[in-house]
Amino acid sequence: MNLKTLPITASRLFGVVALSLFFTKGFSQGLKAKLKKDNTEAFTCGYVHVPGLKEKANPMRALQKSMGGAATKGSNPNLGTAAISIFYQAHLHPENIMRYPTKNQGWETCGDAVFAGFTNKSGVGLSSTDGKIVMKDVSTGDESEVPYAGIGTYFNGFKPEKRGTKTVTVTSSESAPLEVTIEPGLPLEIKTINGKPKGEEVLIDGTEDVIVELVDGDADPSSYLHVQLICKLVGTPLIYDVMVTKARNTIRIPKEAFKNFEGSPSPFVKNNTLIVNRVTEKIIDNKNAGALRTISAYMDWCPVALGGDLTKGNVLTMGFDSTKNTRLSLDLITEGEYNFSSKKGQPFTSPPSSLIKNVAIASFVVRGNLSDKDISSGDGWTMETTKWFPDLSQQVWQRFADQWYASFATQTAQNLGWNILPLSTVVNASAYQYAKPIQDNTTRNYVEVGAGGTKRILTTSMDDVLADLSISFPGDFVSERLIKEL
Repeated sequence: MNLKTLPITASRLFGVVALSLFFTKGFSQGLKAKLKKDNTEAFTCGYVHVPGLKEKANPMRALQKSMGGAATKGSNPNLGTAAISIFYQAHLHPENIMRYPTKNQGWETCGDAVFAGFTNKSGVGLSSTDGKIVMKDVSTGDESEVPYAGIGTYFNGFKPEKRGTKTVTVTSSESAPLEVTIEPGLPLEIKTINGKPKGEEVLIDGTEDVIVELVDGDADPSSYLHVQLICKLVGTPLIYDVMVTKARNTIRIPKEAFKNFEGSPSPFVKNNTLIVNRVTEKIIDNKNAGALRTISAYMDWCPVALGGDLTKGNVLTMGFDSTKNTRLSLDLITEGEYNFSSKKGQPFTSPPSSLIKNVAIASFVVRGNLSDKDISSGDGWTMETTKWFPDLSQQVWQRFADQWYASFATQTAQNLGWNILPLSTVVNASAYQYAKPIQDNTTRNYVEVGAGGTKRILTTSMDDVLADLSISFPGDFVSERLIKEL
């Protein structure tokens, strides 16, 4: 028997979402000294980073380029074989905060950029076009090319004074031109973190929740706010997802988000950057592309200091620290032949239940084999034993599934304080047509029935795996569609 519930997760963006450090007078002297050493002017709006010899010769940069190039199908003539993502990211961070292996023409601190990412529609790997990508400013009519940046990406950065609606046209030798219009995300600003104005030193030690107050965080109700952290792991800058929330002016980050962060055993370094990025994703039906979406975004950032147990130890000691490992796995073997398994993932995919308010149980399916064969041999004899589950009708199994669901929903609502959406609301949602079908039948050897007309959401067979490979963007999965619709 399998119990399926709607995963309460949010999609990650394709490509690299830029993060940043912001230098202010109120930050600590230690950080001031570090920023001065790293070139303080980089954190001034309008600064353009010029890579030095040491950066160009970095072996990790060369490795990234080599791996990305090997996975890229260059000069693709047919856009119908590509999944294309077109981004407008406003308010860029200093480029030298991250070690990007791509060529980001026009990147400047606080500037904007339109960039695109190409992946293969079927299977894995990166793609491109043998044509061009051209960006046109709707208000002025000015046009400029979005040049190839490497590893299946194209990038064009420009000054914030040129911020506004753009028309992006993609051409290739065998496909009709593809044209989309894209805008920057609506502006937002970090006002305070734990009551301290942006720029003052903020210490996060994992002992209490982190409260972020925003200005205009709720300006676009259709957007989502992606909270991220830029930090270093074994000397390499990395971007980590902390949480995703609906557009609002107050964000509460649970303290648990910083334990077993992204499954990494390594402790944090002290100086990090907290990012709030407003993201609006639109999946577009376009016959000229294999798959197409646009992402409009606007970010703000603020330096934060991590301390306490979050920065103690090293990779080895933290890797064996049971208090840091918040993953949970429970296997219970009963006296009969039925096994139960329960698992909890990392903080980003399995947040504290206290944060959950509304829940849609999108799949509640009873399924399993009703017979089992056992073959034994000895003394020249071979014995085959067949065991059958009691022979029950389809109606009995359906009534069992419905009653079990009712009991589960009632106890969940009472014990956890969640608002459980009616099954009728879930199965009648337009997104539910993309759920995976069930047999909805009972034979002597197998049963599969869904409570209240529910189907399957999660992948349970090779056929499901092959079907899921045709889904290009996380936002296209039925669970993500349901989250947005409900």
